[in-house]
Amino acid sequence: MYQAQKTVRGSFLVTEQLLRRMVKHLATDRAVDIVICFKGERRISSDKIEDALSDSLVSGTEIEAIRLRTEGGDGAWADITLSNSPEAMQYTLRGDRKWVLALEQDIMNEFNSAKLWFSWLNPSRWPLHNLNIVMPIVCLLLGLMFVAAFHWQEWMMKNIPAYSPVLPMVIASAAMLLQTYFFPSLSFAFGAGLKSYHRRMRTLYFLFGTMGVGSVLSLGQTWLAGWLRIT
Repeated sequence: MYQAQKTVRGSFLVTEQLLRRMVKHLATDRAVDIVICFKGERRISSDKIEDALSDSLVSGTEIEAIRLRTEGGDGAWADITLSNSPEAMQYTLRGDRKWVLALEQDIMNEFNSAKLWFSWLNPSRWPLHNLNIVMPIVCLLLGLMFVAAFHWQEWMMKNIPAYSPVLPMVIASAAMLLQTYFFPSLSFAFGAGLKSYHRRMRTLYFLFGTMGVGSVLSLGQTWLAGWLRIT
């Protein structure tokens, strides 16, 4: 038996068509169990994708995760989980090597087609989720702060506000919260999930638009001030 496992991070938008194609890849000669998990520990399950997607809960309740699982008589099985968590997709495939490799390629091609343009901004892709990278950097910064405080204590107490040391932590925490809201790991483009996705995108585009207009106006003001001084 050959086994493949993988965790995919980033930001993705999963549509009904994408789910149908993934189920089709799994259901070549076997049934597929579809489990949809909602907020409030509610869930539905079916072996038919159309029945699962047409359930009334899908249109009125936000989906937390969708799990696809299939088993064959030869001991082969596949388990795929799509969820709005740092691990946008996780899968485990086990069976004949040729079948596993072909299925893995199909699943990754489908899922990568759902990647959003701001995927690189998703906080789950940042070093915060890799402590062996973060901790040395944090220790280095703390060491530099202690050295600076020891050598320039008097000057720092006179010229730097008392809240300055905690300001970077507050800004970093706020940035992480905003990243998690605006750049979720996975959104479902149907039912209540689609409404949530559109709400986030409207706010995000408004912020980007405001920053863009502000930058243009600022540059225009600077250019106009310089031109008036020349004339």
